[in-house]
Amino acid sequence: MRMAFRRVLLLLLLFLSALLLRSLYGATNFGEDDAFQVYLIGLKWYTTGIFPYWGPDVVYTQSQIPGALQGLLVGGPFFLKVVPEAPFLLLNFLSLSALCFLGWYLAQRIPAVPKWFLFGWLLTAPWAMNYSTHIENPSYVLPAAVMFFVSVWEIFPIYEKQIVATKWAFFWLGFSLFWVMQLHLSWVLMLPYIGLTFWFQAKKGQGFWRAALFFLLGAAITASTLVPTIMEFGVASSGGTEQNIEFNPSNLSEIPNIAAKMLSFACGEVARYTGDYTPEPLEFLKAYIWAAPCTIFFALMGLAQFALFAFSFFQKTSVKTSTSVKTSTSVKTTADKSADKSAINKKPLEWGKVKFFMLASIGLVCLSYLFASLPPKAHAFYLLFPVAMWYSFYCYGELFRSKRFRILAIAFLVSGGVFHFALAQKNAQRYGLWAKREKVEAAIAAKDYTILGLRRESVLQMSSRENVWEKKSEGQYRTGYEYKNPCFQPQNISCNVFRN
Repeated sequence: MRMAFRRVLLLLLLFLSALLLRSLYGATNFGEDDAFQVYLIGLKWYTTGIFPYWGPDVVYTQSQIPGALQGLLVGGPFFLKVVPEAPFLLLNFLSLSALCFLGWYLAQRIPAVPKWFLFGWLLTAPWAMNYSTHIENPSYVLPAAVMFFVSVWEIFPIYEKQIVATKWAFFWLGFSLFWVMQLHLSWVLMLPYIGLTFWFQAKKGQGFWRAALFFLLGAAITASTLVPTIMEFGVASSGGTEQNIEFNPSNLSEIPNIAAKMLSFACGEVARYTGDYTPEPLEFLKAYIWAAPCTIFFALMGLAQFALFAFSFFQKTSVKTSTSVKTSTSVKTTADKSADKSAINKKPLEWGKVKFFMLASIGLVCLSYLFASLPPKAHAFYLLFPVAMWYSFYCYGELFRSKRFRILAIAFLVSGGVFHFALAQKNAQRYGLWAKREKVEAAIAAKDYTILGLRRESVLQMSSRENVWEKKSEGQYRTGYEYKNPCFQPQNISCNVFRN
């Protein structure tokens, strides 16, 4: 009993430590425009009291994603603790919890990969650190993405035994669908998976309607924050997001690029986060010379990971050998040692299904970009991050049986930690929350979010704005600034309905 208590206490301390570190890391990346605008959605709600009917912006069409979830997730923490870092703490609690759950699940499914590497890599991979720690709408997608794909893997005929009960898997599917729908346009990628889960459930010949009921129950919870927007704006509640659909066959040439970006989710990617252009990564190495050896090693290992994951597509399915090579005695024969060597990099029985799932997911993303006006960007399908990680851990096979590989893996994780520490210093100087902390505090104190900045305005907002100026006489006008709907009043006139 005492040992169990100590273990729980230790895990809790590790969780809280990771939460603090990841929150501090996320706060170093605040100044970029998209992140700044998402933060303003919640701050505007908290400081004005105007319900956040709309979520993130789609800049190139001047549209907005409908639903209040994004505003509630960012602004809600201010009601609990009025500090600029409050939204970062909630985000990192959600994302860290999701990654821990994913780690627990994968540990059950892929026992060949040791837990220290599985959890260590899930929590420190560049994509996990940079798109689940700082305030930006794809970061909030991760918790639902984990719930969604764990449920899909449980319902699909991939594993012989289920870990998650079918009813709860369908509940999570419904919950996660309407969660992502209010945060990012990539929610449409979820629909084919959901359709197939119901098809597989129907093939079982029982439990279909029960599964549908639990799906609707889960959907009702997250859809509840979308309903107010639909009720308030009716046919205009799409926010203009349908304008983002455009047939674009030129994106067929991007298929190799999409596949590479999908694999990169699970790799030690460096260049993306040190700078988009060739001189920037080199400048990063020069500026943080003390971290350069670890950064270079981490980047090279990331390339090796990419090669391993790409090569694994061509590996055939083979039986699980981790138990077949055991002998009844402590002394191994020459044949046994030979069997041990042949076991290296073998894949379990479900490997063929895992590989097909990954390929089909890449194909789905490619298909979706036939109807997107822009070329593919990795963060746009960050929803599939759990899929890439799931596939990648299978690719390691039995490599961890080698002591040299385990040492290499430890060095890889340590070098990644050094890289992240240097990157945090770089980002903090350019984008850190602390540079704008005084403005955030002033905005909170004055209940005036415009002290920090102005929200982007969509076409719907601008076209729906009332003209409150009345002609008094020739060349003279008057107004009482009495906008019937505060959602459409100009930000530079009145930004706080609490004052009225």
